[in-house]
Amino acid sequence: MYKLEKIKYNAGDFKLSIDSLHLEKGAVYAVLGHNGCGKTTLLNLLAFLIKPQGGKIFFKDRYINRLPQDVLVDTRKQFGYLMQRPYLFSTTVYENIACGLKFRNLSKEVIKKRVEKIIDTFSLGKIADKKVSNLSGGEKQKTAIARTLVLGSEVLLLDEPMTNLDKKSVTKLKDLLLSLNKENKKTIIFSTHIDSQAHELTKNIITINEGEIL
Repeated sequence: MYKLEKIKYNAGDFKLSIDSLHLEKGAVYAVLGHNGCGKTTLLNLLAFLIKPQGGKIFFKDRYINRLPQDVLVDTRKQFGYLMQRPYLFSTTVYENIACGLKFRNLSKEVIKKRVEKIIDTFSLGKIADKKVSNLSGGEKQKTAIARTLVLGSEVLLLDEPMTNLDKKSVTKLKDLLLSLNKENKKTIIFSTHIDSQAHELTKNIITINEGEIL
């Protein structure tokens, strides 16, 4: 799915250096490390939101670094990205979850069906009509996760997805991610600073320390 070779990315005093990293289609990967080690930078590279100053990134054998912007934007539609601090629009929970599907020009019937299903999955029915400004941190996180997963993307990039979630919601999310991987062959790459979260979901652990993969 991804192939990274001789990657160099510098931002101020921070440096990310990846000699070689291959991520297989249909697998689950955990990017593990303390805060500030480079987890988010790696995910931003995989999401094509930033470009490396050196090295090459391939996605499905396509050389990403030199793709035209319009092709790059179209390629991004193949994955859903949950940022560590996701931006929610100043509207309702329902509208936030539906927005990505509207951008894909799906029919109102399809959008309604998919949004209602994910709302039920995350038990968001009682707050579906609430403005996000009135939500708790955990409710905002679940809304952002639902908005990412409802897209049905082939690749899921999730930056610290279990932040602000209660124990029950964490368990539900773990079960859902494993189900999406097993039944729908989704490629899932998520970051965490908690060892147990990584090892409970996968044996494929990418440990990062000070910008380098150990």
